[in-house]
Amino acid sequence: MPRGKKSDIPEDPLVTQKKLAVLEKTDAFCSQYLNAEYKRLTKKLVEKIAHDIPSPLLRGRPEIWAAGVVHALGSYNFLFDRSFKPYISAADLAAAFDVASGTVSQKATQIRDRYNIHFPNTEFAMKHMKEMAGNLDDMMAQMGIFMQEDGPMMNMGVLNEGAVFADQFKMTRRSSSQHEEFVDSDHEVMTEFYDLTEVLEQPGKEAQVRKRLERLIVEDPDYFDTYLMLADFIEEDGDKEQADGLRETAYQRALARIVNKKGEWPKSLEWGWLENRHIIRALQDRALRYWKDGDTNAALELFRKLLRSNPHDNIGARNYILAIRLGETLEQHEKQFEVDGDYLDAKKMWDWFEKNSALFPDEFGWWREAVKEE
Repeated sequence: MPRGKKSDIPEDPLVTQKKLAVLEKTDAFCSQYLNAEYKRLTKKLVEKIAHDIPSPLLRGRPEIWAAGVVHALGSYNFLFDRSFKPYISAADLAAAFDVASGTVSQKATQIRDRYNIHFPNTEFAMKHMKEMAGNLDDMMAQMGIFMQEDGPMMNMGVLNEGAVFADQFKMTRRSSSQHEEFVDSDHEVMTEFYDLTEVLEQPGKEAQVRKRLERLIVEDPDYFDTYLMLADFIEEDGDKEQADGLRETAYQRALARIVNKKGEWPKSLEWGWLENRHIIRALQDRALRYWKDGDTNAALELFRKLLRSNPHDNIGARNYILAIRLGETLEQHEKQFEVDGDYLDAKKMWDWFEKNSALFPDEFGWWREAVKEE
């Protein structure tokens, strides 16, 4: 009998026992952390897995299956995105089932692929997802996406069509909530990325890190620190064009994550949220490249938006804005504050800003008021 087809044969008692064990855990989790709709969908998915011939439930611990089912449904329905309710982080989900995050992620990927829990299939979509799916045809037409029997085809360079669908759904969600504050969803690859930065400090590990960066980009094309680090490696090899292409992809995808359908930025894109930092770095990188290339108007526009959305200015956007207004190049700006060619003198830079920013009250008056109110 073909895999995945229902049968008139009574359910194997061992499968029933395993299914009930899994459902006990998913029901308890949904009651404590989620809602009745998630409980209904998890039961539907577990039943589908149980009726597979042979059922995969026969292999593996109930808690891993339970965590994997909730993770698979959650990643599809934006459970890990703070702008949606209910919300829980992927790490907290795994901890609630007492299962390692990597194990849960791997099981969830297997479940999503085996049971086609991907856009545009809405079999396991929450109500809010189905409502937003009503606008999907228009969104696809605008993006140049055309459906064929074997899936979506695009006339634009993207790395993952599922991520593009997700971006469009999220843009619709955010535009309906006045687009006030943006906090990005959790990215499981972030932890591994930071681990790689430590591995890179070990001699002879560069090739290993580069290979893993490439895989992380495929695993999560919307986590942008991986692009920027890999681009640095590629530029060191002498291929600046390819490196800049990678950086540009990061920038375009970062921009797509934060703007609404009108192309408007959120009022708040705070560095204080760890989840936002990879996005801010990708946007900052583009502004610096504009500046290096002599397009100071584009650089100013981007730096101004970064400062407006994050007045605490952890990246120093106000210093870049002032330097451009003073007619400095990026190289000139950094050189005047360098100490032993290694790092920048923060006090010297602050004194420089205090002295020269007074020349541009139109540029920094609002910022001084904003930080004064904090």
